[in-house]
Amino acid sequence: MKYTLHVLLVGMLLFSIYSYAGLVRERKQVMNLTLEVGALEERVNELEGDLAVSNRKIASVENRLENLEELFNETIVEQNAEIGTLRGELESIKTDMNYYFDWFKANSNLDVPDTRVRDLRDSIDPCISSVVSLACIGFMNSDYLHLSYFEDTEAGRVDFIQNVTCTLRRGGGDCEDFATLFMAELNYAKNRADYFEAWKPGEGTYKLYGDWYLRNAEPVLLSGRNVYVVCYSSTGAGHCLNAICEEDAVSRLKSTRNIDRALSTCVFVEPQDYGIVREVLHEGNVTFIGDDPLVGWLLIMDSSDLCLLSRTEGTWKCFSDVASEIERVLNNTSD
Repeated sequence: MKYTLHVLLVGMLLFSIYSYAGLVRERKQVMNLTLEVGALEERVNELEGDLAVSNRKIASVENRLENLEELFNETIVEQNAEIGTLRGELESIKTDMNYYFDWFKANSNLDVPDTRVRDLRDSIDPCISSVVSLACIGFMNSDYLHLSYFEDTEAGRVDFIQNVTCTLRRGGGDCEDFATLFMAELNYAKNRADYFEAWKPGEGTYKLYGDWYLRNAEPVLLSGRNVYVVCYSSTGAGHCLNAICEEDAVSRLKSTRNIDRALSTCVFVEPQDYGIVREVLHEGNVTFIGDDPLVGWLLIMDSSDLCLLSRTEGTWKCFSDVASEIERVLNNTSD
């Protein structure tokens, strides 16, 4: 009995020791968990602080986006207004361009419902047979219609091109007006003949009309049928005459942007001197048209277009180029 009690006490003691050791381990685990929880709480607090900072940044970005969206919408409204204004201006320019194209067409021949123009057609009809006699037409202009040279300033304007009706009504004009009139006359006449016939100094006499002749002159048969007004600058002053070309000089100019290549198939005639041929001569570094030193070409005009040399850019610009660019911009701004 005594031995049994002893064993029981020893067992209880050992149980107490094991229980105490387990309790110590559990308390240690609890302490560790408490530390971990504290660390997690600190991390949570840090994350909450970071989240608050992020929320403030997001709010700031959203505010900036709202401001940018408002500014963008205001800019779009302003730009649409500017585009609308620009479209209106371009439409107006397009209308002006169409007027000029109509002007070119109306002044490229004598198809104008005007009494003076009708009388002009009647006066040059005798100059047309199988060939168109440029000398005869020049004679009709100067000796029959009595057209004379006038400066633009005498009409109260500076450097403008008259239409055919205005030239007939005024009784003349300056060099570009005579060249424009001559172009219209030749375009009218060429559909009823095979060739143009000009003249140049030579032996014999050359018939103008009726009993009127040019002395020391001989005919020059021209193979070209495309007629242009061309203007150039010289050492003295500028001058305009006509070019009669085998190929389309304006198309060649627009494709090459080289006026010399564009005019390479042309013969130049003087409308104020009965359509005499003005030879192009090269002497050293100087080029002459007749007796005029050629400084450079300035303008070429036909029945559908006018091209000018831009002195600031040194390139050729045609009305049709501007019209095409305006049409492109209008199409792009229509969306």
